[in-house]
Amino acid sequence: MLRHSNATAWARCASVLGCVGALVARLHADVLVVDAAGGGDFTKLPAAVAAALDGDILLVRAGEYDLYLEAPVPAKSLTLLADAPTGPPLVHNINLHGLPAACTLIVRGFEVDAYDSFGYALQLENCDGALVFEDCDIAGANIGLAGIGGSPPGWPGARLNACASVTFVRCSLTGGKGADQVIGGSTSTWGPGDGGPALEAISSHVALHDCVLLGGTGGYGNYVTGANGGPGLSLTTSLALLSGSTSTGGKGGTGCLATQMPADCNGGPGLKLDASSSLQVLDASWTGGDPGQGDQGQPGLIGPPFVGPPGQPIVFAGTARSLAVSSPVREQQPGLLELDGVAGDVVFFFMSFDATSLSLPGKKGWLALAFPIFGPFALGAIGDPGGQLDIPFLAPDLASPSLEGQTFLLQGVFLGTGGTVIGSVGGFTLVDSSF
Repeated sequence: MLRHSNATAWARCASVLGCVGALVARLHADVLVVDAAGGGDFTKLPAAVAAALDGDILLVRAGEYDLYLEAPVPAKSLTLLADAPTGPPLVHNINLHGLPAACTLIVRGFEVDAYDSFGYALQLENCDGALVFEDCDIAGANIGLAGIGGSPPGWPGARLNACASVTFVRCSLTGGKGADQVIGGSTSTWGPGDGGPALEAISSHVALHDCVLLGGTGGYGNYVTGANGGPGLSLTTSLALLSGSTSTGGKGGTGCLATQMPADCNGGPGLKLDASSSLQVLDASWTGGDPGQGDQGQPGLIGPPFVGPPGQPIVFAGTARSLAVSSPVREQQPGLLELDGVAGDVVFFFMSFDATSLSLPGKKGWLALAFPIFGPFALGAIGDPGGQLDIPFLAPDLASPSLEGQTFLLQGVFLGTGGTVIGSVGGFTLVDSSF
């Protein structure tokens, strides 16, 4: 589809990025290159994270990495960016805990899975700071917790526990397949497992913009029970926003006995909430997973779209809005700010160094920027009937010769006939032209 551009907005955007960067640049921001092949400053991500200082930027080249940190995340804000034109870097087992308050970790452009198909692809625990994931594909491990003697479920695509602010933008999250039954000795027999959730949040705040969630497929077998598909989104004592996204349950397992049906071999729920959770929805959809199949070919049941308390989810009328910006961009190189809204929207954006997840009473969408916040900066009205506006810009020079890079977070606010909608957040990283 042809996207419209606006010359006036282009000039404003370029001016704003330059002026604000000059006024509020952090005192320190270096760029570290991580290259598994040995062509950078580091070959391993944990070592680069440990060496980085507050505000630093890690440019990660193509290759395979892990980001399993045994110790709590250091008290610093960092940006981890894929910088690999040949394809996204693959990161196994992102395990982060203890990110302190007032710190922001931005992760963009990675494929994330579990090493040897075992363990959490993405596990975040006890984080008081904010984490933002953009353009990441996150897939849970398939073999389940094999060997525990029960019915091992698939691993979640992402698991959040006691996290104050986690945001996913344009990410795909997929739950792992439940384990197939194994019939062995007295200590090596277990039944099939349910599929894992695409995203499991416990005592956390999480926002999802333009994301695709798919629960894991149930395993094969009928030892003790059959298996069902996993939920797309699972919330326990959590608050979440689902904006412009889809959440689908996983496909049911196979091989159930007729006596185990209709309880087993069913699709998973699109959404699963406990009584202490709340979900706000804007322009999103949720569907149950496809049915599995019994041992005689009999079909299971389509999964329920929603399992949870009355009054949930809380659905806002209207269309989700979004903002995306090129990143990283070198000095004096072209970039693109992309806005998706509704024709006639008047668009502003705000900027900050740090993130949060804050539901604003009476507003559609969440505030994703932590104070201090700079703006508003006007971009004008969207004239395209399809609601799309592209704003190309030429990246400015960094504010100081001592800076090797700088990261801002941008969030759009769209004023339309149906009221004010807060759009998605986007990270913009400007790096020295020498990188």
